[in-house]
Amino acid sequence: MVTAPERDRLASLFGALVSSADVASGFHPEKAIRTAILAARLARTHGLDEEQQRDSYYLALVRFLGCTSFSPEAAQYGGGDDLSVHSVLSFVDPDEPMQLIGDVLRGVGRGAPSVERVKGLVSLFGDRSAPRRHAQAECDVGEALARHLKISEPIVVALGDLFERWDGKGYPRGKKGDESALLARIVIVAEVLEIAFSRYGIGAAEETARKRSGGRFDPVLTSTFCQHAPELLAGLTTGSVWELFLESEPEPHSQVTPALVERYAEAFARAVDLKSVWTATHSYDVGTLAAVSAQVAGLDQSSVRELRTAGWLHDLGRVAVPNLIWDKAGPLNEAEREQVRLHAYVTERLLARSPVLARAAPLAGAVHERCDGSGYPKSLKSAQLDESARLLAACDVFCALREARPYRPGYDVDAAAAILTDEARRGALDGAAARHVLEAADATAPRLPAVWPSGLTEREVQVLRLVARGGTNKDVARALGISARTVQHHVAHVYTKIGVASRAGAALFAAEHGLTAVSR
Repeated sequence: MVTAPERDRLASLFGALVSSADVASGFHPEKAIRTAILAARLARTHGLDEEQQRDSYYLALVRFLGCTSFSPEAAQYGGGDDLSVHSVLSFVDPDEPMQLIGDVLRGVGRGAPSVERVKGLVSLFGDRSAPRRHAQAECDVGEALARHLKISEPIVVALGDLFERWDGKGYPRGKKGDESALLARIVIVAEVLEIAFSRYGIGAAEETARKRSGGRFDPVLTSTFCQHAPELLAGLTTGSVWELFLESEPEPHSQVTPALVERYAEAFARAVDLKSVWTATHSYDVGTLAAVSAQVAGLDQSSVRELRTAGWLHDLGRVAVPNLIWDKAGPLNEAEREQVRLHAYVTERLLARSPVLARAAPLAGAVHERCDGSGYPKSLKSAQLDESARLLAACDVFCALREARPYRPGYDVDAAAAILTDEARRGALDGAAARHVLEAADATAPRLPAVWPSGLTEREVQVLRLVARGGTNKDVARALGISARTVQHHVAHVYTKIGVASRAGAALFAAEHGLTAVSR
């Protein structure tokens, strides 16, 4: 039984937020929490103590923090359909090459145009570095965000081992056997076998366990699973497992505070912003601007906090839409526009799952509504939007205008202000909200640091910005007028200085340290 009110449970908060990782990877929005249930059960059955059981449960959730980190690269392999790449590669095993090839050909890029899909598949099969780069990106981002959340050190350490294999053929460090953290080995087994069970049934889960024992899986853990599979998997596919997920958290149950809610909201904002190279700091900027706008408008502190949280989480549903839509340089067709409209609904549904986020859910879901009824997903009008909703909508518009998109450059402050004012004048946005946002924008304008962090030089910061935006060495070389080999040296030095080994890790570092602006 649940021994603490759900509204006070960290598991409730985390479970709702991490469900975004499921839709980002093309899975049903309970895959992560089913994995957490199975991981905790496997740890208990294997004889681990209560603390290790708790760590296994939370590692299975934290594990998905970095799920968007490789989305821009995955989109290239899937003809723009990054969701299909994540969904397929989460289960395939290189020890089963024929099965791997079949699954990739059937599943990768299924939502992409045919020509782009073929190009993506050729690129995927020809890039042997993809698995390592994928692992490194998720490890870099997952570890950084977990430290931001002040997750326990054993979990942070285990995050770096989640792509390793028992036989030493994994990534990023090629650890072998029990060199990898036991917590990581538990979650690896739980994640893959949950997929096998939910897709194909208990027989497939047991067969997968036996086939991968000694390869990807710890054979001792595999033995434990096979001996106890029916009870370990009980209840995992009988409708929603939300209550079972809460009941499965080993005691004592972790509690939340308002400050902890904000910390998690900020971390997931950073993760969502990594979904596309065009949204490096969008969610974070919207939440930050919304809080200051609320203060300018004279709202109470509770409303300020609520707006900040809703702003940081307003694009959570963005991860459910493939990058071929977000990164499209031309106009969207009707089907694509419908997917864009749907992402706001997904945001609200994900957040409403948890009582901890219940008040922020409708606010975040209404960010694309307009006072004249021209917005989405519900075509609400001014009378149906409270002051906070009208403020948040104006914040989102202003921040988006300031950012470059694949179909236009970013607007400078004056041009963005003029467009925002015009939107208010014609009735799409609230006039008072627009004025408050423009006043707040002065206080939240990006301020580059007086000294570059981590000992970076001016040139290295220039390189970092371009790499974070998805630029290849050749792209950076052309932009800066230097050779690709020189860029390669710069990138190596930058990664060493900031302690990452992936583009996603570099992008997160740049966003967190305010290095995304173009000039001092």
